[in-house]
Amino acid sequence: YPGIEPHVLTTTLPPESARDFDISIRRGLKGWSDAMQVSAFIEDDVCLVMSPAFQAKYGVTDPGALAGLTLLRSKSRKGDWEAWLEHVGIDGVRPVGQMQFDHVHFVLQAVEDGLGFAIVPFSLISHDVALGRLCCPLPDMRLPVTRYYYGVSPNATPEARYFIAWLEKELARQASSGRVTG
Repeated sequence: YPGIEPHVLTTTLPPESARDFDISIRRGLKGWSDAMQVSAFIEDDVCLVMSPAFQAKYGVTDPGALAGLTLLRSKSRKGDWEAWLEHVGIDGVRPVGQMQFDHVHFVLQAVEDGLGFAIVPFSLISHDVALGRLCCPLPDMRLPVTRYYYGVSPNATPEARYFIAWLEKELARQASSGRVTG
């Protein structure tokens, strides 16, 4: 639909009302307007990520090796490191250093630049992992996180409904290829 021009608003705040937009995609079931028709979208997990060059240099094969490295963190996903450690059953691993960024996208750029490692949602890095820009050296050590949902306003435009149809088709395509779970 080349004639449709979407207007994208990004925020970490919950949607206030269904009349402000046609479609919302966000994690969890809290904060949705009762007017929105909410559907399950993507299941996700967080995992350890670093650049291939960083992995080649440090050869991380177990969580203990992370103690000598720099952790890159995001203010918007503060608790992922501790939750991941607890989930994988590791206690007492403290990185030699930490750098904190305002948003996870800045963290990912720093990871790609080889400044350290991070614990991030796989949904944000799957494309970069597939292209070899990033790697997950401990692929079996993933922490499930709150799934994504999408909500559609009762007054959604036909263009928004075309987008939802495309979104569901894309999700099915990726699920059949094993790249994303829905």
